[in-house]
Amino acid sequence: METESTTSTAPSAFQSIDSEHRIQVGLLTALRQSINGGDPGEKVHEILDQLISYTELHFMSEQLLMRLYSYPEYDDHVRDHELMTEQVGQIKENYEAGEQSLSVDVVDTMTEFLLGHIKGRDHALGKYLSEEIQQPG
Repeated sequence: METESTTSTAPSAFQSIDSEHRIQVGLLTALRQSINGGDPGEKVHEILDQLISYTELHFMSEQLLMRLYSYPEYDDHVRDHELMTEQVGQIKENYEAGEQSLSVDVVDTMTEFLLGHIKGRDHALGKYLSEEIQQPG
């Protein structure tokens, strides 16, 4: 599912952001495999917690870059981050309360949403940052 083209922000030097995207997709893949493999709930919960923590960290690093370089689409981009954080938090809350099972379909939807964000908003951010950094002083 994951390829360089699906996790790359832009043809730029933002390897750390691209690496963070690969880790996020890797955690979603691990979550999917854990569910498919019938792992105990504790293992699924552990991966879900890692995904949430890592995603929050990744969003902070992107938001710092956006502020540092006065990204004009900051508000819309952050709204996407907030929406993803809220949705995953709700899934976790419902899962922990026993109100919702964590199915492969749910994980696939989360993965599609993340990849869409990477290909859209993050790619635009990477392009903007590349142009800003290449401009002299």
